Amino acid sequence: MKGLILLVVLFWALSVGTPASGGIDLQPNTEFLKISFELWKDSMFGQDPKEAEEAMWIVCNAQGEYNFVKWQRSGESRGATWKGAVPLGAVAQIHTHPEKVDPKPSVQDRFISHSLNLPVFTVSRSGIWEVLPNGETNRFVGMGWYLKVSK
Repeated sequence: MKGLILLVVLFWALSVGTPASGGIDLQPNTEFLKISFELWKDSMFGQDPKEAEEAMWIVCNAQGEYNFVKWQRSGESRGATWKGAVPLGAVAQIHTHPEKVDPKPSVQDRFISHSLNLPVFTVSRSGIWEVLPNGETNRFVGMGWYLKVSK
């Protein structure tokens, strides 16, 4: 199944063109953290019994404002599937990781980031991580990030 997901993502990249990711200026601000928290909450805070992931696109409009396009819940274990073309203006993809897996971006996340030429963020209790298209991985925000927005 995961192989099929990779093929679908690669097909999107080839069929709709690769969105530009240069100059992305996402900061760990309150809006980004609130959206990340809501996504994490939708995944039962990483405790979903099926270990399902939640995901969304981060898109930038013509005015330079960021918006979020949530993926339809697929319920699949340790994955999420987007159906359709990558949204116009997509600058990143963000998804949750279940508690039982490494919170850092996976090999598959690195492949998707490289294929789409977009950063991929992973959300978990231990922080929010990003992988860049060149494979560089960074901790975007650390442990306790959710305390700022869960109130």
